Amino acid sequence: MAEFFSNQDVDLILIQEAVEQDKVDEMLTYLNGWDYKRGYDLVTFSRFPIVNNEVGKGRFLKTTIKIGAKEVEVYNVHLPFPLYSSGAGGLWDIFNIRQDHYTELYNQLKENEKCKIIAGDFNTKSNSNLLKEMFSNYNDAAQAKGGYPLTWNSLLPVFRVDYIFSSKEVVPVEYESFIRLSSDHYVVKSKLIGLENCK
Repeated sequence: MAEFFSNQDVDLILIQEAVEQDKVDEMLTYLNGWDYKRGYDLVTFSRFPIVNNEVGKGRFLKTTIKIGAKEVEVYNVHLPFPLYSSGAGGLWDIFNIRQDHYTELYNQLKENEKCKIIAGDFNTKSNSNLLKEMFSNYNDAAQAKGGYPLTWNSLLPVFRVDYIFSSKEVVPVEYESFIRLSSDHYVVKSKLIGLENCK
């Protein structure tokens, strides 16, 4: 996995359901000079310095990366899937927890006007009401390709649950979802331009 990522010619790598800590350290031997932060089962690797990080209660890892004079907030998310989540009050409570996690993420995103990249496993189909705010306020990287990309490599791979969103100033110009690793999710990759337009 480390060798695969080191050959991708990318600046950011966001992993969900992360490997154990010693394996993360092993990946750094392939990503020479990269910075990283970890929270929950999330790991964010950055070719650029990470100047701040925060772990949200709602299963997301927020890092601030510095690219020249610009600071960009990167949100690595792994939001809950109701059938696999647990709640003290039964199924209704599980859905409330899920809604609370999305609410916390959206509140965080509104805290400032810095450019943002929000990516990972949202465990939600693209027609879900939970994602309306994302599609309304951010670019969907898949728009660079068109069509309906598949990202969940299940027995019936017909769902999209993994996304890369970015602030309106940061425009996706390339997008790909593909299987390269032993996972129940596809690798999702995008090229974003327009950083010079960020505040």
